[in-house]
This record gives sequence, C-alpha cells and structure tokens, in this order.
Amino acid sequence: MQGNTTTKPLIVEAQKRAWQVLEGCITSEGILASPANHDNYRRVWARDSMIAGIAGLLGNHSSVIEAMVQSVITLQKHQAANGQIPSNVGIDAPQTVSFGSLAGRVDATTWWVIGACLLISNQKESALKQALAQPIAKAFQVLKDWEMNGRGFIYTPLGGNWADEYISEGYNLYDQCLRLWALRIAGKVYENEQYIADAAALTTLIVNNYYYQEGSSNHYHAVAYQKAEPKPYFWFQFGPQGYDTRFDMAANALVLMLELHPEPTKLEEYLKELALTQGRWMLPVFYPVIQETDPEWFLLERNYSYSFKNKPHHFHNGGCWPVFMGWLGLGLAKHGLLGATQNMQEAISESLAAEEPPFSFHEYWAGDNNVPGGVKPLAYTATGVVLLQIATQLNCNEVIKKLF
Repeated sequence: MQGNTTTKPLIVEAQKRAWQVLEGCITSEGILASPANHDNYRRVWARDSMIAGIAGLLGNHSSVIEAMVQSVITLQKHQAANGQIPSNVGIDAPQTVSFGSLAGRVDATTWWVIGACLLISNQKESALKQALAQPIAKAFQVLKDWEMNGRGFIYTPLGGNWADEYISEGYNLYDQCLRLWALRIAGKVYENEQYIADAAALTTLIVNNYYYQEGSSNHYHAVAYQKAEPKPYFWFQFGPQGYDTRFDMAANALVLMLELHPEPTKLEEYLKELALTQGRWMLPVFYPVIQETDPEWFLLERNYSYSFKNKPHHFHNGGCWPVFMGWLGLGLAKHGLLGATQNMQEAISESLAAEEPPFSFHEYWAGDNNVPGGVKPLAYTATGVVLLQIATQLNCNEVIKKLF
C-alpha cells in the first residue's frame, strides 16, 4: 500500500514535467491530445483541449490559455448545423473533422460549452462572449434534442462519450453532470434565466435518480430505481433494462465538484476501501472490472476502431487514468477531504517516475500491476497532475471558484 513515502521534490518534478507536456501540445489550431503521430491523437479534441485549457486557467498559464482560446475557435468553426461540436479536428490540411467514428460523442459539445464559458468568465473575453452566444444556444438545443423523450436526461449511445470503447450507454451520469455544469456556467455568464432554471431542474433530477435515498421521488425508471443496490457513490448509468451501479470515477468527480453528493464522506470511505483492494492509490476509472465471463463482455469485445484495448484492468476497463484522479482530487478538496487527494498525488508522482523513460506521461496505468499503457505523452495525463497540484494548494477553494 502506498503511503506518504513520496518526497516533495518528486512531486515538484512531476508538476514541472506536466506543464512541459501541455506546452508541447500547443499548436496554432489549439491544444492537441498528444503530439505523438499515433492513431488520431494528434488532433484538437474538444474534451482534451478544454480540460487542458481549464488546467491552464486554474494555473494562470498564459500560453495554455491562449491555446485554449484557439481550440474554442477551431472547434466552433466546424460546429454542425444542428449545434453539435466536433469530437476532434485535425491540424493538417485538409483538416479532418470527426463527430465520432462508431458513435457520436455527446461530451464534445458539453465540454466545449464549459470551456468557452469559463474562458469568457475568467478572461473577461467580451468579444468572444458576443460571438459565441448563438453557437452556445445551438449547442444547448442539440443537447435538448438528445434527450430523445423530453424528460430531462441525455440518452448517450454506446461508446458516445470519452469512454468510447467501453459500455457507456443510456442515461449516463457523466453526461448529465457535464450538461448541468454547462448550464450553470452559461447561465452565470449570459445571465440567462432559462439556462439557470434548466440547471436547477436538472440538479434535482440527477440527485433523485443516481443516488438511493429513502423517500425520494421523481424517478425516471421507478421500478429499476427500487431494485438498484444502494452505493456510497452515485450510480454509473441506467436505461430501460435497469441500472448499472458500478463506480464511474469521472462522473463522481463531477458530482463532488457540482456539490450534488449529500454524504461526500461516504464516497471518500469507499475510495479508501478501493485503494486497499488495489494495493495502491492508483485507482480504476471504472470498477468493478469486466471479466470475459461477465455478461457485459460482449459489449466490449468488438467495440474498438484500431485495436482491442479493454482487457481486464486495462484502458477503460479498470485502467487508472490520472486525468480523472485529478478531477476527483479537486472534488474531494472542495469538501475538505484532503487525505485521498494527497495519496493520489503521491501515487501518480511515483508511477510517473517509474516509467521507462521516467515521466513519459502514458495514457493510463493497468489496474492490476500498475504498468503504464497507451499513447504517450498525453495532455490528459499531464492535466491530471496539474489538477492534483491545484487540489493540494492552501488556496484551493479560492481557485476552484473560477470553475463556477
């Protein structure tokens, strides 16, 4: 079990290298997912560039912030007629524009709205505010269209968000939380009463449908809700077939950030138990892991574009992603829960130092043996290190206020 063994210089080195990775992802078109010419990573991705840009905003890194502005502009140039923001845009001529390969990406649109509004709010970008008012309104309209039944929740297609080769499908908590954050920040920036009202309604809907509370009401799928096993965290997703109650780190990080969890200390206790199970504070992004004998396996085994990556404990299937550990750390810190945050920071710093070569910033670490895998260097991973740096600062809560 990893404890307080990491020396401060190692953490400082990880932070310094993380900013270097982000700087190396900057181009005239925006922030790349990775400078590595591998598969489709060397492109301006909506979620990757906005997440990296947000780290730049929180860390007051001018060149990253400037590249975030360009990312927002690049992505908006290719906004679809229905309001959808591209998943990614290539930087080489002619530019390749993708809205998703096997399925459209829901979270590209929400992350773009969040990033654009945070830029406007924090950088006092009045010209950008005016220019993006209509594109943002169109983005919210397509999110409304994606409810499918008009009842308030987005319906995500299989693989329709960041976990594009996983079993994410249906009323996915992560996508509802991103939409809520987008509505809250856009409502503040544009003083838009409809956005504010929609955010209030969605807040209630999320709390009533993803966390078991005796006596709650307004359930989307009342029969399934009553049969779902209570957990100390918010459930992963549900659909007509019922609930999937596994742990989704990204979604629960957002739950903490958005102050939705009525009992955040219960979530911290769960994380401590999970760390004991793992034998380290490199925590899996989804848990439990899907094994080949599990009924969900058939949703994994053919859902990929380049090569199959979701072996048990790998990639989305129980792999450890520093980017979402960073968001989780920020969420915990917002509630004054610093122990788990510091443990994750130490674990990531040690894991980066143990790479070959050290500080390569791989995409993820295997959940069973902590071996790094995937593409390197990745802006996602560097962003996670930066977010944990911010989460452990004395003025963390003041910095987090920039996000809302």
